Amino acid sequence: MKQLIRILLGVGLGTVVVAGSGAPARRARVTLNGDALRANRAVIADDDGRYAFAGLPAGRFTLSASKLGHLAVTYGQRVPGSGRPG
Repeated sequence: MKQLIRILLGVGLGTVVVAGSGAPARRARVTLNGDALRANRAVIADDDGRYAFAGLPAGRFTLSASKLGHLAVTYGQRVPGSGRPG
């Protein structure tokens, strides 16, 4: 799966899609963590793969997505064997 995220005025918005097909990853679990957060945050993407995190403080975050039957991914991780970001 791939994901896109934008941070706008303390809100992280994005869409999770299945790599290769570009189909929405319906009901994928999206997790956000970072030093600026007191605890990890998690949401479930809607039927169009969209998700949102509200009330985010300034800082750096790690975004992960997982869905049963698919490999879990972390935003910015490298594609195995390619030497380039996924």
